[in-house]
Amino acid sequence: MDRPVKNTDATEFKQKPKTYEYRVWDSSITLSQSELESSFGKGRQENRTDIYLPPTGNYLPKFRGQSRLELKEKLDIVDGIESWERSVSADFPISEAELARFQKCIPDLGLSPESFRDAQSALSFLRERLNLLPIKKSRTLYEIEIRGEIGAEIELTAISVNNKNYQTLAIECSDHQSASNLAAELNLHRSENMSYADWIRKQAG
Repeated sequence: MDRPVKNTDATEFKQKPKTYEYRVWDSSITLSQSELESSFGKGRQENRTDIYLPPTGNYLPKFRGQSRLELKEKLDIVDGIESWERSVSADFPISEAELARFQKCIPDLGLSPESFRDAQSALSFLRERLNLLPIKKSRTLYEIEIRGEIGAEIELTAISVNNKNYQTLAIECSDHQSASNLAAELNLHRSENMSYADWIRKQAG
C-alpha cells in the first residue's frame, strides 16, 4: 500500500479542482487529536466562519470565511469515497464567468454582476431569498505527503451551528487510491461518509 507519511515541510496543501473525500461526524470519530498528531505530526490551526447556501442536487455552495465564493459539485461515489470538483473558488470581485458557473446551483434567482459586486452585497441579496447557514469552524489540519508531494489533508474540526456544537473528521486527497488507503488507516469506512451537503440536509430535517 502506498501509505501517506507525515508532512515535515509544513507546506500548505494546495487545493486541487478535483478531490476525493471521506467525512464522518461526532460519535463516528474514533481518533483523538493526540492520536492524529502521533501519526502525522502537529497540525495547523485554522478558525473561520463559512456561510452555506442550501445544498441543491450535487452542489455545495458557500462563502468561505464569509468572503470567498466557492462552489463544489459531487461527481461520483466509488467504494464509499466521494469525488468532488471545485468549479468556483474566487475572491471578490468575481468575473462574469465565475458568476455564471456559480449560478448553476441557484438558477432561479437571476444573479447579476451588480448584486454580486462584493461579498456583503451578495450575502445581502441571498439572505433576502434563501435560508443561509453560518457554520463557525475551529479546524486542525494535517498535511500529508504522498509520493513526495503534499497530496492529502486530514482535518479535525469542531463546529458551532445555531448554538449547538459538533465535531467532524475528514480527509481530502488528490487521487482515489490514496483516499481509500487513508480512510482505511483512519478506520473511516466503519461509518457513513457524510459530506457537509448531506449533513446540512439532515439538520434541516
